[in-house]
Amino acid sequence: LDQLDLAVALDAGDADGAQRDVDAGLSVDPDSAHLLSLRGQLCQDAGDLEGARASLDAATRVDPGLAAAWANLGSVLYDLGDLVGSIASLEGSLALIDDADVRDNLAVVSRVLAAG
Repeated sequence: LDQLDLAVALDAGDADGAQRDVDAGLSVDPDSAHLLSLRGQLCQDAGDLEGARASLDAATRVDPGLAAAWANLGSVLYDLGDLVGSIASLEGSLALIDDADVRDNLAVVSRVLAAG
């Protein structure tokens, strides 16, 4: 996978090109947590929440230390209505790296869950 081509495709808003690059990379290295995480983000951006969840679940299994995958999984689970799972994923991300955006997302999900 040519990281520069992927970055250019993403910067240009070429989601299809980015998806092709990610798929090509995963065909060579199917256990690349970073590529699985990126595929999850691309799926989420395209509205494929189940595909996003599957890719992000795989990324966190391959590399439990990948904070971005946990944070993105938390976002996807929130969108799917799994508030408890979202909180667990966001907390998992924060256990690895303190990030203000993730803390804010966790606060929102916690308030929504508390409101019932």
